[in-house]
Amino acid sequence: MSDTASTPDFSDYVAALKRRRGLLFAVGLPILVIAVALALGLPDIYVSTGLITFRDATVSGQLPTDKERATREKSYMDEYVRSLSESVMSPPSLVKLVKQVPQLAAPGDEIGDTLKTIARKARVETVKTPVLDPDSSRERVIISAFTVEYDSRDPDTALKAATWLTNAFLGASRANLQVRANASAQFYAAQAEQYRTEIATLEPEICISGQILRGIKKPHDCPAFGTLCTPQRPLGATMVSAEGACAAYYAYGRHLRPEKPLHQIASAEPLGVAAGHGD
Repeated sequence: MSDTASTPDFSDYVAALKRRRGLLFAVGLPILVIAVALALGLPDIYVSTGLITFRDATVSGQLPTDKERATREKSYMDEYVRSLSESVMSPPSLVKLVKQVPQLAAPGDEIGDTLKTIARKARVETVKTPVLDPDSSRERVIISAFTVEYDSRDPDTALKAATWLTNAFLGASRANLQVRANASAQFYAAQAEQYRTEIATLEPEICISGQILRGIKKPHDCPAFGTLCTPQRPLGATMVSAEGACAAYYAYGRHLRPEKPLHQIASAEPLGVAAGHGD
C-alpha cells in the first residue's frame, strides 16, 4: 500500500494568506507608511547632464578589428577622460566654480567642505555604444562620448554647475589638443630644417633649391635653372619632383626669358603699328 502526496492548489494558498492576514497587515502597513512619508517628505533632487561626444568616434572601414587594439583604444579613451577629470575636478578649478555659482556653498560651510560636496555630487561617466564593425561584421563596443552630471535640490543650481563643468571639460580638452598641436608643429619644423640642411649639403654649390624651399629665392634666380638643371638632368630636389617649384616653373616655360620685359614688348607693338600707318 503506497501513500500519495497531495499537492496544494491555489485555494490552499488563499486560505493560508487569510489565516495570516493580521501578521501581513502589521508588517506591510508600516512599510507603506514609511515609503509614502519619504516620497512626500524628502525634497526633489534635480540632475543636470552635459554630453560631450568624441569627434573621431565613428564607424569607418578602418576600425581596428583585433581585440587587443580595440582594448587599447578603449583604455586610451578612459584614460583621456580620467585625465580631464583630474584637471577639472581639482581644488583650484572647483574654487573657480564656487566663485561663479556662489549658491553651491552652504551657509557656514568652509571652502574645503564645499569642495568635497561638489566632488560628491558631480559625476563623470563614459558612454559606451555597440557598433557593427564593417570589416569583421561583428559587434564591438566603442566609447563615443562621456557625460558630466551634477545633482542639487535647486534646479537652477544643478543647471549652472553642470554647464560650468561641461564648459570646463571642453576647455581642458582644447588646451590638451593645443599642447599636442604645438609639440607636433615644433617637431615637424625641426625635421624640415634638418632635411633642408641635408639637401643643401648633398646638392651642388650652384644649386639653390634649399633657399627655394624656404621661400627666400625663386627658381629663375638660380644660375643653373633651365640650363644646367632641367627635369631631364635635375640638380636639386625642387627639380626632381614633378610637384617641385623648379619643375613647375620649367613646365610652364618660365625658364624662357625674353630680352625685354613682356609689358615693354606689349607697349612697343602699338607704337610700331601707328608709325607704319603714319608713313
